[in-house]
Amino acid sequence: MADIAERLASARINGQQVVFQQNEVPTSPVEAYQLQTQVLRLLGAPSEAWKVGSTSPEAQAKLGTDQPGAARIPEKFRYFSGASIPVFDAHDLWVEGEFAFRLGKDLPAKHSKYSIGEVIDAIEAVAPALEIVGSRINGGLSASGRFPITADCGANVALITGDCMHHPVQMTRPDWCSSADVDQAQGLKTREALLQQYVDDEILIIGTHFATPTAGRIKHLEGGGYFLDVFG
Repeated sequence: MADIAERLASARINGQQVVFQQNEVPTSPVEAYQLQTQVLRLLGAPSEAWKVGSTSPEAQAKLGTDQPGAARIPEKFRYFSGASIPVFDAHDLWVEGEFAFRLGKDLPAKHSKYSIGEVIDAIEAVAPALEIVGSRINGGLSASGRFPITADCGANVALITGDCMHHPVQMTRPDWCSSADVDQAQGLKTREALLQQYVDDEILIIGTHFATPTAGRIKHLEGGGYFLDVFG
């Protein structure tokens, strides 16, 4: 299992296709998620984002399954609006419009199903997003099947989320909201969460609406707050 995990992770980064040998094909959801876990570990730090796919009868029919699949999205493949995204033609690429849901509280695993009401009550916000999907598996999406697709991180190539910051001054004053913020309270919470998560990190922040220079790293500001360090 370790060998096929390494090949899937390498294909996602370098653009190859993977051919599953007969004894490498996962035959159950448990095997598929075990393999996915190994692949994700090889791809580095996870983001807070997850994807859920093949939730419609049409998508399930295409994959020859009767159930959805899920995968966590690695940090390096989660992008913000306006980013340039490297992709590979060999990966059978598609672009899908998505609904992105932000949960305001955890839904821990349990033996019984959550009710629709419990799930709705946990949702804090909904926003538009784009997902680039594709298959690193030889034969493409329609020929791969549910369990190999699950092992291949749910066919995710990249997730692109919308804006939460329109000017770097909002790093120092996250409470300053833009007229484009439909939900200003949620915009403030999102900015504060992003700043706290990436301050003094090596993650490069690229502002879709920032004037030149558009990119830098978030640093603590002496006296409180944050700023965009374009030289760090």
